[in-house]
Amino acid sequence: MKGIMIKDLYDNFRVGKNLASYIFGGGFILVVTLLCTSQSDAKLSYSWMIMITAVIFSSCLIESSCEQDEKANFNRLMISFPLSKTQIVITRYLLALCCIGVSNLLTLLMILYAVYVKPVFSPEAALELWGLGLVISILFTGISQVIYYLFGKKVGTIVYLIFFAILASSYHLIIFFATEIFNIHFRLQIILLIAGIPLSLLFLGLSCLISIRIFKRRYA
Repeated sequence: MKGIMIKDLYDNFRVGKNLASYIFGGGFILVVTLLCTSQSDAKLSYSWMIMITAVIFSSCLIESSCEQDEKANFNRLMISFPLSKTQIVITRYLLALCCIGVSNLLTLLMILYAVYVKPVFSPEAALELWGLGLVISILFTGISQVIYYLFGKKVGTIVYLIFFAILASSYHLIIFFATEIFNIHFRLQIILLIAGIPLSLLFLGLSCLISIRIFKRRYA
């Protein structure tokens, strides 16, 4: 299991084009964060950057790993390892959980910057935004894992982008309209987010079971 994790990390951070994409993405987010000037632009930019960081950086490892696996036909090699197919898939999900943790740690730093260094959000609004990003990143990671196991790299990337577009539109509505329309009290919002975290983890577990079933069928 450790070897598969190391292989996936190598695919993402030692393959030149993949490393370059991470550096470019991280640099873009940093520049946008630092260059926000007006209060309205800052709120919009921070909200989108937090969502992009939480969602894309949580789920993008599966895309690069899937691409390299298809090129080298590595999945057929993996099933010859002294690991069950279930363990192989679970390994990928454990790595995904690590990525979720790292990406949401980055968004937490962005939130702290937006609250205490360059005041953009109140602490309450920042906590709400960070919690929403955490829940969405877990849900989207579960969806993206199933997409790539089911469709593979080429078709999977198209479906992934479609789901991301839908998620981005939904996120925009949630952030900028839901509170005003429904006038939800902050405490209730926090309760919903706290409930959303274990529910999203349960969804990730269900996603893992589905991916295991798909993997077993494909390489039966």
